[in-house]
Amino acid sequence: IVPKDRIYKLKNNQFKKISALFGCAMPTGVGLAKKIIKNTSKKDFIIIYGIGGIGIVALATLLFFKFKNIIVIDKDINKLNLSKKMGALKSLKLNDFLTKINKDEINIENIAGAIECSGNIKLIECAFKYLKKDGLCIIGGNVKFGKKFKIDPYDIIFGKKIVGTVGGDISIKENLSLFEKIIKKNTLMKKYFLKHQYNIDNINKAFKDFKSGKVLRPLIKL
Repeated sequence: IVPKDRIYKLKNNQFKKISALFGCAMPTGVGLAKKIIKNTSKKDFIIIYGIGGIGIVALATLLFFKFKNIIVIDKDINKLNLSKKMGALKSLKLNDFLTKINKDEINIENIAGAIECSGNIKLIECAFKYLKKDGLCIIGGNVKFGKKFKIDPYDIIFGKKIVGTVGGDISIKENLSLFEKIIKKNTLMKKYFLKHQYNIDNINKAFKDFKSGKVLRPLIKL
């Protein structure tokens, strides 16, 4: 049962399958990206922590708006390779990123924005810590209920900002055409999302593959 105000008509039938993302991944990822670009210039660096379904949409959205100084952090080499092919400037595991920070190969004062999509406590703390003094950190990942993270209050005192979002805080109806444009622009993302399809009889395998990180978003065929 779905309420009427949550039903949207697609203008183009080519988005019939990929539109499964329009309920969560697209609005959340697009919303995160739109929030971050309000506070950054195209010369600034933006870090995306976690390149799952939401993270990859956020990356595609930033690229759509011609932001190119994007660094992606994840532990999965396949996801890092995908983000690199899509257009990320750097795709790194966390330890490699921290090494570059410590060696001043990446200057924190150039990092204006951080998008946290993993829900991992350590990554949330890093996302807020490794920002310039007036940088913005947006949390989009779901942290396990009851978990806490630590931040330095002086970072807030001196200008850093940290906010959260539910579903990207954007209207699905008003952004449907934007979703379609982003997907059209990044055909690699579309191809990857449609790569893993499961019949309803294999729903348990879909859950298992998703939980293990084998797939970003399993598509279920009814």
